[in-house]
Amino acid sequence: MTEEPILTRAVVVRPSVVRAIVYGIAGFQVLQAATIPVSGFLKSYWVVDYDHGFVRRGLLGAMLRAISGSPTDRTLVVATCVLAGLGVVALMCVAEVLIRAGSPRSCALAILLVSSPFGVDYVVFQRRPDQLGLVMLVALGMGLRRFREQSFRLCLVVGVCFAVLMFAHEGILFEALPFAMLLVVVVARDAGEGGGNPVMSSVLALAVPAVAAGVFIAIFGTASSQTVAALKASANGVPLGPTNALDYLDDSVGTSLRLVADQSRGTQLACIVVGTVLAAVHLSWLRAADVVARVRLRAAAIAVRRAVIVIAVSAVAILFAVGIDWMRWFACVGCALLVVVSFGLLAQENATDAVPSRELSMRPLVLLGGLYLAALTPLPDSVLSGEILRALLPW
Repeated sequence: MTEEPILTRAVVVRPSVVRAIVYGIAGFQVLQAATIPVSGFLKSYWVVDYDHGFVRRGLLGAMLRAISGSPTDRTLVVATCVLAGLGVVALMCVAEVLIRAGSPRSCALAILLVSSPFGVDYVVFQRRPDQLGLVMLVALGMGLRRFREQSFRLCLVVGVCFAVLMFAHEGILFEALPFAMLLVVVVARDAGEGGGNPVMSSVLALAVPAVAAGVFIAIFGTASSQTVAALKASANGVPLGPTNALDYLDDSVGTSLRLVADQSRGTQLACIVVGTVLAAVHLSWLRAADVVARVRLRAAAIAVRRAVIVIAVSAVAILFAVGIDWMRWFACVGCALLVVVSFGLLAQENATDAVPSRELSMRPLVLLGGLYLAALTPLPDSVLSGEILRALLPW
């Protein structure tokens, strides 16, 4: 009989070992990304406030000014670190729940979540206000696990929270909300939802408040050139760099579309190549760990499923159409999907009353794949045509 290759031969590990691996990789990811200095662009999000009138993305800056007064370089760095910390804590909560589920699939997914450049690496490196949408996505998933019979009320509360966070960054409408809707559909049946109408009600409870906030911001939140100049003047003395978030506050949708259209085709192609390769690696991992076959859209009404899928795909298309930092969109969407898949798997295993195992059978290839992904440097906003190999090779 031919002996199975060592990389595909199952090895037995304890959940405690998996936990040590997960937290060790997460710690490495945090240290790796934290050694990169906070850019002036990331700091500039926090100098946008309402002192010169209502403007989009002004909520966090107004809160920071109310707490610590006029922004300084130190307070801006601290603020970005707090933002990154919230994202890390949210993802580690998901990883911990996956480990406690105690199945080979859930533990493999926990390793992927922390080692992926779409996971901890992404939230620590980016530190942008729109990542608060990811925190709410995780909160929704946790809530659906605990409050199964009150999903409509939970979704309404989370929907209002999304609406509030839209005033920190309107991109949450496209980066997180569609995946929150997808999450509801993925876990709906296991959350005690028997038909399509209750699921649709929960989805609408999520969407309506945030969409209303988005419409309000679109109408009243675009800054004038005078407001932008005043915000820059009030941030005088804070090193924001030659290009920062303030430069885009007065951009219209048409301006954003033109910026993307004018971007180098070589850069766009490089981003597509790197993003597609990384997406294929993740999908192969999920298939090898038998996760893909376990996660399905579970709402009874096919119209609900189709509508949510169309909304999610359309949101992703809009991100790529109006934002030039395409690698960030790959990471953002990848992170949201990993969270949705995680809660989908947990819902499936809860439905089958799976008992946590004391010993897990895992393939060495899963662990090696985690080390490979963890060793990749944090993904930049965009990849130049000559940097494809650099982005896909460790260090």
